[in-house]
Amino acid sequence: MGDKHPDRSWRDLPNFDILIRTYNSSETIRDVLSGISSLSSQPSQIVVVDSGSTDDTVTICKACGCSVYDYEGDVFNYSRSLNQGFRRVVSPYCLVLSSHVVIVRPDLVDRMFESMRVDDAKGVYVDFCRNDEGVTIIDRNSFNGYNGLWNPCALYVTELVESIGFDEVVPAAEDQHFALRLFDMGYTTAALSGNWIHYLNPRISLKKDRNDYVSIAYFTFKKNLAMSNIFCIAKSALRNLAEFRFTIFYDRSALALRLLAARLRKPRFKSKYF
Repeated sequence: MGDKHPDRSWRDLPNFDILIRTYNSSETIRDVLSGISSLSSQPSQIVVVDSGSTDDTVTICKACGCSVYDYEGDVFNYSRSLNQGFRRVVSPYCLVLSSHVVIVRPDLVDRMFESMRVDDAKGVYVDFCRNDEGVTIIDRNSFNGYNGLWNPCALYVTELVESIGFDEVVPAAEDQHFALRLFDMGYTTAALSGNWIHYLNPRISLKKDRNDYVSIAYFTFKKNLAMSNIFCIAKSALRNLAEFRFTIFYDRSALALRLLAARLRKPRFKSKYF
């Protein structure tokens, strides 16, 4: 893979687009777009794939100059929405950004491109769970199911996405499944930690976390389907029951049962906005 514009130096940065998936995101999308406008390197275009918003999301995006497209299909699928968005991407690189992620440092994209140049990574994401600033390289051996690429804020090589796409059979954790395929092709990715973004997801839930865990266990990290792991989760459920933490008990129990079911058949829950 290479820059489709070889005459451009990395000092100037290659062209890139930004892709945002939205659904009733009016509470956060203004701040997201404001963060984009503060970047020291600006995208060639901002592509928005909207999945039927009934609030002011689309109006706000259009007023800010975004190219807005309606999600095609009656049943939502995370991977399909990404594939539809990448069909509109015209630059050699694309930053996928969630509609609830606010960029707080203007040099974010510059730093991501630096990781691609110096570390030869084929994808770079922001690890917003770590405050210590640095770069971690991930390959097949160091992949733990979660540290591949996080779509809330991840820079992709457009050519690679066009080549292998996001698997629409995977109901959740489509970003980690894509990363696994990169690793199997011999590529690496990079995790950029530090105070680069604000993650303002209003739809976080235990159910979403369970869906992600089950999908990762089945499609990307089979070790999580091991009986020893399921036993540990069940043991944790019982410990929380003994301590009268009933919400956590239910969550751990439900996860253990779903992992047992996934050992017998492919998970079939639907992708959806939570």
